[in-house]
Amino acid sequence: TALWQGALILQGPSEYWIAVINAGRRSNLETVRAALPPSDKLEYAGQVLAVLMHVGDVFALAGDAGATLCCSEQHHNMHKLAVEHCGSCSLPMPKVEEVADGSLRLMPSGEGVEADVNVMLTDKEVEVNRKVKKAFCQPQNVEFCPPLDWVEELMALHGNFLISRKPDNGGDKTYLDLAEMRQDFASGALHPGDLKAAFGKAMNSLLEPLREGLKTE
Repeated sequence: TALWQGALILQGPSEYWIAVINAGRRSNLETVRAALPPSDKLEYAGQVLAVLMHVGDVFALAGDAGATLCCSEQHHNMHKLAVEHCGSCSLPMPKVEEVADGSLRLMPSGEGVEADVNVMLTDKEVEVNRKVKKAFCQPQNVEFCPPLDWVEELMALHGNFLISRKPDNGGDKTYLDLAEMRQDFASGALHPGDLKAAFGKAMNSLLEPLREGLKTE
């Protein structure tokens, strides 16, 4: 089941915003600063609001005693603050489980905002296409090539990966293992434009059933 922040707020706007306001009353700027990602500095009022609204989001889920908040190091501090607020209000305290960052960012570390450099389960087709178009994909660079990393995961699901090309560009080719694709990309036989186009098409195909499911909720 997908829970949208906007829907949660509209279901009980008074309760939600009271939780956010109360979180603000219990916090000071040092508390908020400590809840930010390790690499972030507290510079904007929007960062304060984002932290307090995160507490409100977790409060909305805290009725489930078995709730687990999974996150990377990037959001661990924010989850920790929200759980502490749950405890101070005698609500069930969700478990925080930190998981390793995936290696599937579409840009080098430190570049872009998280929502733009990661493929989200809720991304629409146009959003996936935009992200794939901007993805780092330097010709013949197989050391860091996010589309190739994604293709490796997609091949694990489907067993093969189709590159569709015009006959003048080599024609269609179905890869059965990533090693051959990496070799073609390293040699220049596989162009970044063709790789990106196939990657975007495959991602949209994978996400389409989920999109249809979300429409019915």
